[in-house]
Amino acid sequence: MAVALAVFAHPDDMEFVAAGTLLRLKRVGYEVHSLAVANGCCGSSVYGREETVSVRRAEAEEACRLVGFARHESLVNDLEVFYERRTLARLAALVRRVAPDIVLTHSPSDYMEDHECACRLAVSAAFVRGMRNLPTAPPPRRWTGRSPSTTRSRTATATRLG
Repeated sequence: MAVALAVFAHPDDMEFVAAGTLLRLKRVGYEVHSLAVANGCCGSSVYGREETVSVRRAEAEEACRLVGFARHESLVNDLEVFYERRTLARLAALVRRVAPDIVLTHSPSDYMEDHECACRLAVSAAFVRGMRNLPTAPPPRRWTGRSPSTTRSRTATATRLG
């Protein structure tokens, strides 16, 4: 089965930016995975950080359950999405484990720094998937990643959607 991974900065970014594309991928047989890099802790002016994280996590879990997406736990707090080694190692571990055929993320030029950094992290994590010597956190139990040279053409995959 083909796999799509959505990597966006915050809870609900995926829904605003790529929901239609992801639903269409699901409809044509993709297994869809979702990651909000940040947990949404700053996304309310009414609730405290912990309650906001809890509410936004529950909303994301329910949304993914309703459409049949696999949801992955966030890596950092809001406004802590930086292009740095620790977060890249954690995201690279997820990319290796999920082994996506398609990665959807933010534009590299965006109005918000968290969005741009999430994009850079997603692109780098996809790029280093086949680099066995890059340490990830957690490290893989055994090597299961496909090198870029053995991954099937994205063009053939994309044309099935039309």
